[in-house]
Amino acid sequence: MALPSYLKVQDEAVYYTGEGEFILFVPDSYFVKKIAVIEGEFVELIGILNQSRLLPKETDITKHIKPFYFPSRFVTKPGRIEKVKNFQLTKNYKGDFSVLYYANNNEDQIIVSIKVPQDITNVEDFFRVFVNAGDIPTSIHYKDLYKPFIDSMTINGNSYGLPAADFGLLISELCRDPRDINKPFRLGKALDEDDCSYIPISVKYIPKLVSPFTSLTSENFDEAMIGAIMNKNDDSTPLERVLTG
Repeated sequence: MALPSYLKVQDEAVYYTGEGEFILFVPDSYFVKKIAVIEGEFVELIGILNQSRLLPKETDITKHIKPFYFPSRFVTKPGRIEKVKNFQLTKNYKGDFSVLYYANNNEDQIIVSIKVPQDITNVEDFFRVFVNAGDIPTSIHYKDLYKPFIDSMTINGNSYGLPAADFGLLISELCRDPRDINKPFRLGKALDEDDCSYIPISVKYIPKLVSPFTSLTSENFDEAMIGAIMNKNDDSTPLERVLTG
């Protein structure tokens, strides 16, 4: 995928080349769960974030908000970091963030090295963010939410033979309707109005929303049961390890 015109790769590092500043928004929950770690002037984290730019004469750091997509662990070197509390990042997403700023100075590095070592623990960390914590950036379109799962495993060297449909099923339960959290986003009218308006939740919270009757009469219940019975692969996947501890 081609880089935006305001980014460049030089000696394996990614730099900002535009006017003003480039911005990454890192949820504070990433630091609490050790998904992100500050080490001196560097930050190590998982690249499922929101990005923006603050151009000259602008004051709204969310004006150019969009997904930042690098579904693996990497190291970044921002010029400065600011903390914001109860911050309205998008109309559907409010929280506490560390805001990382990068200037066009050939010193600040958005990605220190694009050649990241393949390590399946990177995938497990990604799953902990998306599945266990429910920290899904709501700037990612609902129909594209399965892709980070596939790409994260591919980048780190193993697809486990898991079809995209499995992750589509998972996403369909993790993302809830903004008007009725008891209802999956895919079944609500909000999907037709704004496919980024879903409310992400932790997989641990799903049983509180889904009644036994709903579970047993789900349109996907038969397929899920058959898949579990027929799966003869004894190797545990990153998702299984995250869910079972």
